[in-house]
Amino acid sequence: MKTFLRPALSVFVLLSAITGLAYPLAVTGIAGAVFPEQAA
Repeated sequence: MKTFLRPALSVFVLLSAITGLAYPLAVTGIAGAVFPEQAA
């Protein structure tokens, strides 16, 4: 059981960080750089 749980939780945390933090911050940063007036 432990051999399945640890990798599953690791992948869950990694993907949550990517989709919940990194991607929105990247999109917001790009939008602010490309469309500064509309993004503000």
